[in-house]
Amino acid sequence: MIKVSIIIPVYNRERLIVETLESVSAQTWQNWECVVVDDGSGDGSVEAAQEFAMRDNRFKIFVRPENRKGGGNAARNFGFEQSTGDLVNWFDSDDLMTPDFIAQKVACFFSHPQADAVISKRMVFSGSPSNIVFRENRTKLTDTILEDFLLINTTWFLPDVMWRKSYLTGKLLFNEALFSGQDRDF
Repeated sequence: MIKVSIIIPVYNRERLIVETLESVSAQTWQNWECVVVDDGSGDGSVEAAQEFAMRDNRFKIFVRPENRKGGGNAARNFGFEQSTGDLVNWFDSDDLMTPDFIAQKVACFFSHPQADAVISKRMVFSGSPSNIVFRENRTKLTDTILEDFLLINTTWFLPDVMWRKSYLTGKLLFNEALFSGQDRDF
């Protein structure tokens, strides 16, 4: 059965990380691991994540090694190195998944076995998931999708894409020298 790795860098997000991890825990697709990489938090982010790991061994908690430059990109790359899944989806510590988030993407890989990535849309809500304030509509499949992406005619965000790990292995992932625009650069 296909295993999915959700990789989440975290830095001082104690009040947000719990809700993010709860959304991972609620997935209908059961064969996943959640790799949380702390980037030097000074709050209770690590302890909050460790509580999930104590209840469910699919949560793996790491601290970015001291010999790696600080920042989300180093944490993302380190998380990728620790991941064991066949498919990888990066997430941020304030993102939420619908319960079928993983299952729907895995279904796309089953129906398109030649695909290296699956892109989904996102929604922004306020207060509760039923209070949608923005439904992303910029992700469009076109005949010139790469050109459209480079010209910002279409876009996707880091959590939107699930990747086949074998496609990414051996490639330069996140430029650890960048502090903004990391996902676009990737």
